[in-house]
Amino acid sequence: MSGRRQTPFKKIGAFLAAAAVAVGLFMSPFMMGSALADELKDLLTEDMILTLHPASETMMNEDSELETTAVADIYRVAYAQKDPRYETIHFVALDAFSDLQTKLSDEKSLTSAVWVELAKDAAGIVLQDEELDPVLEGQAMETALTLPTGSFPIYGEGTDPEDSAAGLYLVLVRNANAAIDQHAQYVSGTDTIVTTSTYKYTYQPLLVVVPSTNNDLKAEVDDDGNPITDEYGNPIIPTVMTSDGEWYNEVAVTLKPLREAARGTFKIVKRVPKFDQNENNKKATFVFEIKTDNYPDYVLEPHYNDVIEISFDKAGEKTWPDDYLKQEDWPTLPVGVKVTVEERYTGSVYVLDVGYSDQRATKTIVANTLDENHELVDNSIIFKFKDDYTDDHRWGGSVRNKYDVMVNDDPEHTYSVQVQQESHDYRKQEPEQTQQ
Repeated sequence: MSGRRQTPFKKIGAFLAAAAVAVGLFMSPFMMGSALADELKDLLTEDMILTLHPASETMMNEDSELETTAVADIYRVAYAQKDPRYETIHFVALDAFSDLQTKLSDEKSLTSAVWVELAKDAAGIVLQDEELDPVLEGQAMETALTLPTGSFPIYGEGTDPEDSAAGLYLVLVRNANAAIDQHAQYVSGTDTIVTTSTYKYTYQPLLVVVPSTNNDLKAEVDDDGNPITDEYGNPIIPTVMTSDGEWYNEVAVTLKPLREAARGTFKIVKRVPKFDQNENNKKATFVFEIKTDNYPDYVLEPHYNDVIEISFDKAGEKTWPDDYLKQEDWPTLPVGVKVTVEERYTGSVYVLDVGYSDQRATKTIVANTLDENHELVDNSIIFKFKDDYTDDHRWGGSVRNKYDVMVNDDPEHTYSVQVQQESHDYRKQEPEQTQQ
């Protein structure tokens, strides 16, 4: 089997060339010149090879985990069919994707935006139908994949079916340890999420045509390796037809995820073994100051700093934020950020157990992951504190301060934030005596 087939042809219509430049995921083989006849006919029955690169070379160099963490599920959306009367090719959607046929058949309306819609529509069908199987499941990246053939009337309706892999394919990317039938747990709309220990990658659904007139499809990227987008937010991939008219049945596609820092969480677990039974002390409040630093250079966001309270009305244990905030409101921090927690106020009759507690301890955020059952694993770093009851009364108050937070020591990225700061008088004070 040859790596590519060379076929002379006349220029494809201008609208198709423009769409390919904008979408960049494939060259649509509609309206091919009559000189394609025999060469194209033979090509449709050859092996079709697809290689997927999970991200740009820059991103891959910065995150060696991505190659083994990201896998692809590949679905055949339509097969390629050569018109028996004219030297043209069009797509015939498979039954599961029949709702897409109208858009596929309207060649003059196949703009960049329509191709994006088609990819999302195809992904939506897959994500809603757990019984729809891919032709290739959980495929590793950086590997040449031979697309399986099917029996289709590729030379026109009414002709004998032929074994062919030529067609339109949907590529969905996911974490290697995520179950294929649980795609919906890891998607935002029809986008899919892949997380390594350092980064989170968001992949849009991808439509690919094999064979193609371009065997190496790549997105334009900025200095950080993120794809450059057009005014509609679609990544720009400068795909152009080869001037010598070569057709390739081996195609490589560099995927174009959006990358951000992977994030994790922290918790403060507070224990009060014995509660003050004095009828005047119906509530005990403990105040904690949280500070963060060591933000990665690629993260531009306000540094998280806060002061929180944990209150008790009886002996026991409480966890912040679990017992105070909805999970979607928990503060999340980029992986690698260092968190320091200090108990600033212990209540009027309690003393911090220094030997047990993580007073002023500094710990590093790690990413939350998925277990073998594809459930979210809470890898929160834990700060534990315990206060013991003592007959020692102290008093205090609080103020609210405003801070200018400078991101990565860059004055051009400065944010104003308002932080609750507790200021207390820790001296022991005796109750005032009332003269009789």
